[in-house]
Amino acid sequence: MCVFSTRVTYGLHTSFNMKISRNWLQKYFESTLPSALELADLFTFHSFEVEEVTQVEDDWVIDVDILPNRSSDCLSHRGIAREVSTLLSIPLKNDSLRDTLPAWKPLTHTKVSVENNALCPRYMTALIRGVRVEPSPPWLQKALKTLGQKSINNIVDATNYVMLDTGQPLHAFDYSLLATDEEGTRHLSVRLAKKGEEITTLTGDTYTLGDTHQLIADGVSGLPLALAGIKGGKVAEVTEGTVDVILESANFNFVNVRKTSNELKLATDASVRFQNEPSQLLPAFALRDLITLIEDVSEGELVGVIDVFTGTGERTPVNVTLSEINSLLGTNLLVTDVEDILVRFEWEFSRDAEEFAVTSAWERSDVTIKEAIIEEIGRVYGYSNIPSQMLPTPESRPLVNKNQYYIEKIQKSLSEMGYSEVLTYTLAERGEVELLNPLAV
Repeated sequence: MCVFSTRVTYGLHTSFNMKISRNWLQKYFESTLPSALELADLFTFHSFEVEEVTQVEDDWVIDVDILPNRSSDCLSHRGIAREVSTLLSIPLKNDSLRDTLPAWKPLTHTKVSVENNALCPRYMTALIRGVRVEPSPPWLQKALKTLGQKSINNIVDATNYVMLDTGQPLHAFDYSLLATDEEGTRHLSVRLAKKGEEITTLTGDTYTLGDTHQLIADGVSGLPLALAGIKGGKVAEVTEGTVDVILESANFNFVNVRKTSNELKLATDASVRFQNEPSQLLPAFALRDLITLIEDVSEGELVGVIDVFTGTGERTPVNVTLSEINSLLGTNLLVTDVEDILVRFEWEFSRDAEEFAVTSAWERSDVTIKEAIIEEIGRVYGYSNIPSQMLPTPESRPLVNKNQYYIEKIQKSLSEMGYSEVLTYTLAERGEVELLNPLAV
């Protein structure tokens, strides 16, 4: 069910390829979007590398390479739609992350406890009763199939659809399979695993855990229900017999999720998103969309919501001057040029003479320093619009590294003679020393 293709690594940075449906993007706009190939060119020159563009029935799928600095917001169709809106300067028809959230009823007879708020700054849950677990409607099956995902049932498909739309991983548990205490209350506990504790995931794989791995557990029975931010377990799996579902929409510490995923060698759509530090405000918007969708496709009815939130999600203004922008980009932008670009982002900003105080959108957790603001201005302005300049002539001739000089001279000579150079990995899976994570197999 993974939407991501092979990881591409640049030094210590890992990118992920996400498949984007053009028809899905179009739902965000009144005006007709450019063709998929034109959108691919737009991304290539302003935002992301594009691996390929493929036609799938009456839709086109764009395989986009998302680098870590944009993974917090662009591993989603909404994030890509926001990007298209900015680059083409066309408004979104609707933006799910800008709507007012509903005032939900509190959920009774259910308790949520978080052991370590630093590892789980937000945990939201909602109970929906009276669902009918059955095959998803054709439109939902088609949306997932277009992106290479297998349809499971209407509840699971709904969690996957909203994740692909908003970028927030979600999960559903069978509420009736949770144990009750003497007062009839069910309890979800977010806690660290006990060393040696085991969990069997939805795929039937069993993992032995360490005491740094975070779990969602049944607070009454103590049984593990899910690996926090990574994968659900079998204990409270949603099946055809499920009538009441309790939904999870949370924010987990990105470092803990990454370490757990690496140590267990278990990478999922959820872990990829969490390890790139999505906003702590996102869970509420995704939960709202998931509740609406499940009520629509399953005839269930919302009972109430619990929100354990100890974070903030607040944004701090970043100051940058016009001279700093032009100096770093090599441009001659005017104050009005910068203002026009910031308006296209729909970011809050104020200006004092030629100094800007910019507050990026809350979902852009990557924009925290002035250099990030300058980079955003430059790519939207268009790097092709920045004139090329010769490097200044050095005052003195640099010393020649003799070893490097002769290595390159020999390589060039051998190449001209028809030889080919092959670079191979030096670390294999087995040898005198066995590696836990070999570069070559």
